[in-house]
Amino acid sequence: MNRLQSFVKRLFGGSPPQPHMQPENSQSPIPCSTPKLIGYWAAAPHWSWHPSHHDGEPAWPDIRRAVLPGWRSAEREQLLAYVRSGHRCRGFLGFSACRFECRSTYSSLGSGELTDGEWIWPEGLVHDMERRGVVLPEEFVASASGRGWRLPPVDQVEGVAPGVLLYRTFGLDEAARSQIYQRIREGGCKVDAAVWLRWANRLPEASAIEKSIERKVFERFSLVVQYTEASGADDLLDDFDERVWETVGEQYGRHTPKVENERVIEGIAVEQREAVVAQVLDGVRHCGLMDRIKVIDSAPDPDDWQRDRDVTIWPQGEP
Repeated sequence: MNRLQSFVKRLFGGSPPQPHMQPENSQSPIPCSTPKLIGYWAAAPHWSWHPSHHDGEPAWPDIRRAVLPGWRSAEREQLLAYVRSGHRCRGFLGFSACRFECRSTYSSLGSGELTDGEWIWPEGLVHDMERRGVVLPEEFVASASGRGWRLPPVDQVEGVAPGVLLYRTFGLDEAARSQIYQRIREGGCKVDAAVWLRWANRLPEASAIEKSIERKVFERFSLVVQYTEASGADDLLDDFDERVWETVGEQYGRHTPKVENERVIEGIAVEQREAVVAQVLDGVRHCGLMDRIKVIDSAPDPDDWQRDRDVTIWPQGEP
């Protein structure tokens, strides 16, 4: 979790609905009344805080112990889609950070939790799996596979995670929200971390893990823009965000949450690099931002695949 998450109360509402995998009318029952927590990791050792020191949270596992390149390669895309498309059930103030610190300025992995009614995980978990080669408990994989990789519908989930209803539509009136808050206060959406911690305790020590490479990470890259003049209300920047950046992200990859003056689209196929860069630079020129935006190609470092290496595309000649 992010440091702020340990000091502020959890939020319910105020965020737009998240895109979900379209569930077909699956009738698979949710097998537990208390969802099981997965996907939480300890902070980097040199960070000045540790989640076990705040709010009575347990000592989360070291993410480096869960790296296994090539894991579940046959079902990988289906599993990633399942994790990415969970029903949003809770939100927090502040963003989570990549435990591998993949980029010096790339620390935003989302601020909420997703669920399928049986499990609850942070929305940044898919980044850990896709970009870092992180594995998950086989029990989770089996439950997702048993549903045909399809999320249960919201009406099967809200009994144990009523917060999903807050993100289902903009149309909830105050009375409906009050009823949901009451259900949450009465004990809805409690979580059980025991399965996750037992599994984590059986992982090998990080020093004993073979330093193999997850080859698939080199098939994707991220595109980054940094506004050299931060001005969130500037009409030119707004125009670029809406007409260019949002379109590129929807067409080629996935947006990460905006942080200050930086925007990131991750998961772009390397075969699309030339087309994506050309479209973004054309948009920069069209919006009159050539002297106000820095465009960066961020891709896995061949010498250290767990980190990203930044190459400035624009302005040309900059390091």
